[in-house]
Amino acid sequence: MASAPAPRVPAAAPTRGEEDELSRLIRKATEGERQPARAARQPSAPAALPALEKQHINAGVRGVRGQVRACFDRFRVPGTARLRLTIEPEGRMGRVEVGGTFAGTPTGACLERAFMQARFPRFGGRALTVVYPVILQ
Repeated sequence: MASAPAPRVPAAAPTRGEEDELSRLIRKATEGERQPARAARQPSAPAALPALEKQHINAGVRGVRGQVRACFDRFRVPGTARLRLTIEPEGRMGRVEVGGTFAGTPTGACLERAFMQARFPRFGGRALTVVYPVILQ
């Protein structure tokens, strides 16, 4: 006589705290997919600021043109001042050094005060130093 096939016995369901083989494999396979999703929720880094261009420097200097003219009108000394301007990334003047014939003069001190008021757009990177000639006449 032929024997009947053995009845199938269902596998025991995992108890709380246990994990069946299939669940463990699925969890391991999807762990890598979860990482980028968490990273996407983090705030993104701020966009890089653009560089300070020549036209931005000229525009900032134009903003103090009236004060520069007032320096000439006050002291009436014509000539060319060679200014070394250090512009901070926040758009403010960090330092002004007056060179040339106006170094150490009242006109030079006036120019220094005037240029310290110049403002520029914020830019990326470190402070920028430029030499800027100013003709007084």
